[in-house]
Amino acid sequence: MRAKGTAASQPVPPSTLEEIPGLGVVRARGLRKAGILSVAALRRTSPELIAEAPGLSMIKATQVLAYLSQFDPESLAHADEENAWKAEAIRETQALLKTFEQFAVASNSSLVIGASRAAIQSITLLLSPAAKGYRGKLMRELSHYAQLMQNLLTYSGSLKNCERLLKLIRSLENDMLLAVTHQEIDKKFQNSLADSLAAISGQITDILTKERT
Repeated sequence: MRAKGTAASQPVPPSTLEEIPGLGVVRARGLRKAGILSVAALRRTSPELIAEAPGLSMIKATQVLAYLSQFDPESLAHADEENAWKAEAIRETQALLKTFEQFAVASNSSLVIGASRAAIQSITLLLSPAAKGYRGKLMRELSHYAQLMQNLLTYSGSLKNCERLLKLIRSLENDMLLAVTHQEIDKKFQNSLADSLAAISGQITDILTKERT
């Protein structure tokens, strides 16, 4: 796995105001105070209104709009939606983290310990500073995987299925540990991890569904 690359054939639309070149945290805060809350909203705003925001000028407003003009409005709106989804995922998973930590400490079940550890790894990635650079697909799969692990905390199925579930969880341990250790993972690894999470989550769901029928 390598660090995230910077070369790309097509520029990636910024998902937050801070990601726009030349703005930074202070100017982004000034834009929000002026009621411009997203990248898509900024692109729709006139340079005169942007220049009225704290820390902005007409020259800077023109530069920012020139930069954003290379992106179509739909791609910027999609980036805004992904960023909102990520924020919601982070809020939801913060509440789950304490639950998993408590189960991991209290349980003597290998499955519960494994599920708790996997969930904590997922949540650690979702809450990491690097998460703002993760693709929406990976964020969704991490969130879904954490939810599945929560379901396994009270699992009371057959011993055979417990062993199958634990084996599936352990099959992801190396990749999850690698992701947690590095956090700043490139898009190729993000896609690979998302695909692996989706595949394992699907198999776990199949086991749980068949046992209920």
